[in-house]
Amino acid sequence: MTLNSFSLNLPLYEKNLSIENPTQLVKHFQTDNFITIEKLENIISPIQNFSPCSMLLENQNDLFYHLQKLHTISSAHYKLGITHNMKGKFPHSCCGISSDNLNFSLLQLGYENSMKVSSDKEFDHEYNLLPFTLKKENKKGVIIIDPTSDQLWHKLHPKQRPKNMITVHFSNIWEYKTNWHNGANLSPDGITNKRTIKDTLTWNKNKSKNTKISFQNFHEGLAQIEIFKSLKNPIKLNI
Repeated sequence: MTLNSFSLNLPLYEKNLSIENPTQLVKHFQTDNFITIEKLENIISPIQNFSPCSMLLENQNDLFYHLQKLHTISSAHYKLGITHNMKGKFPHSCCGISSDNLNFSLLQLGYENSMKVSSDKEFDHEYNLLPFTLKKENKKGVIIIDPTSDQLWHKLHPKQRPKNMITVHFSNIWEYKTNWHNGANLSPDGITNKRTIKDTLTWNKNKSKNTKISFQNFHEGLAQIEIFKSLKNPIKLNI
């Protein structure tokens, strides 16, 4: 069977999804762009190896299991974004905070391959990405999760705009295009992953644990390098 890039049947998932208590799936949630050094330390404290990695999966069935799980976690974050009325206009202008929240939650849930990535500054959008490797099919790829994807599809009717859109790519060369900036390619440039978080803590090691730092100024220009390194290092995650 040939594996190609695809998106989930999101309307079906949204219809069948039931999240009565989203806090059970959300390990981290905040409504601003700042986080204390102590919280950052707690997020990565269980991680032993900080080399970029991909999630080693046995086969396609494992992949689809995690896609549904990831979509459910992202949807739980989305529900909290609405409940807290983030910035007074969620999901609009909330991509940075939302993707940070999802990234920090996924890392704490055992997804060490989780990354927050940003497009080129000109197009100004942030979302989440998880590299993976399929053992049986001998295929590598990336999972894109966009926790504020519906704001990018303004040309569609509101009920048709995909929420928490997930796309899977089995190629080193791919594009992420929506209605945003007339279909601009939102492929990643900047990145926050477990390694860059550790680096950030090292740079701020002499500061108080209560010091708040911003993750808006994260590692620019490194996304493609970190994704490449991740796909070269598949590991079995304890999830």
